[in-house]
Amino acid sequence: MTIIGSGIASKNAAETLLSAAKYWDELTIVTRDEGFFYSRVFLPDYIAGELSREELLLAGAEDLDWRRVRFVEGRVSRVDTKEKSIRLENDDSLHYDRLIIASGASPKRLELRNSDLAGIFYLRDLTDADSIREQAKRVERCTVVGGGLVSLKAACALNSLGKHVTVLVGSDLLLSLVADRAASGIVQKTLEAQGIRFQFNTEVKEFEGDAGRVRKVLLKDGSAVEAELAVIAKGVRPNLDFVRGTDIETEKGILVNDRMETTAEGVYAAGDVAQSADLLKSGRALFTLWPNAAVQGRVAACSILGRSRRYCGGLSMNSVVFYGMPFVFLGMVRERDTAGCDVQTWRSSSSDNYRKVVVRNNRLVGAILAGNIDYAGMLYWDIRSGREIEDPQSYIKGGIYASG
Repeated sequence: MTIIGSGIASKNAAETLLSAAKYWDELTIVTRDEGFFYSRVFLPDYIAGELSREELLLAGAEDLDWRRVRFVEGRVSRVDTKEKSIRLENDDSLHYDRLIIASGASPKRLELRNSDLAGIFYLRDLTDADSIREQAKRVERCTVVGGGLVSLKAACALNSLGKHVTVLVGSDLLLSLVADRAASGIVQKTLEAQGIRFQFNTEVKEFEGDAGRVRKVLLKDGSAVEAELAVIAKGVRPNLDFVRGTDIETEKGILVNDRMETTAEGVYAAGDVAQSADLLKSGRALFTLWPNAAVQGRVAACSILGRSRRYCGGLSMNSVVFYGMPFVFLGMVRERDTAGCDVQTWRSSSSDNYRKVVVRNNRLVGAILAGNIDYAGMLYWDIRSGREIEDPQSYIKGGIYASG
């Protein structure tokens, strides 16, 4: 049995497989990471010095039966589903009987002039985090390109280190893929209060350097932003080049069914690389999110073990705390996605507490909680279950009563 990748999907798959001792004598995990089974979600906290390397390790990883796990470090260059083999970039070859592809995703890179200057980073793995953390000791002005969660968390980490941080956002609001305009405004206000600066509707033209190191980010409107360190966070692409041209069908990711099976016999996919069913919309989509990957890894392993477990579909879900202010984003909440839905909102006049619920055909399909996140778990499970909602206002009222 072989797994490609070493993130949360891989870890949960490994746990499930190793629990069935009578079936598997040894598990091979192929990883290109320097470390394995650590939390990428908390890399910004590691950069800020709030977590140690040891604290990044995924809970439970230390309990694995390591005697039955063989780790192979290397990048996969090709999977041959006919020969059931995996070829690495160093030309080594491995054979598998069953395969789970949990290879994750890589940052979308800016192919611009001088984008290879020292001091320009992408934050995806522990090596990236180590480099940013070390470089940050020697600089004062930092620029973050992107307005998503990874960008904002990176900005907060650098700001916590006492750096001057400017965030360049391509759209006119933060978190444009997961939040509505009201919640985005609260996030912006929260971060600006801590000294983080934002420039909206910007597009990077190129980088300018001195002695091989980045010094400025040049924008297409002719302006420039000083940057001794730049973090680029403009989304990710699934790592699936090594399956192209095989009988493993792909679109944006590797297509899987509700058992996480691919179109190749004996091959499964899970995590950021898998294009799976969408819980709230028709068709299949990419969900590059920790909770979805965690479940998918277990489902893939259960399928191999012959256990009856199905993946019900991906759901957009994000939870984050910015300087003590918690936010939860669930499902369909952006203005462009809520046309024809029953939308209920509430915002405190004396604070930034904000709640929004979205109901379609008497079923909850989206929610935002800011400040007071009571009942977040109930909202999540109500979306998941698809149960009929009698009174959407009850979610709003509950939040008001809970906050006094």
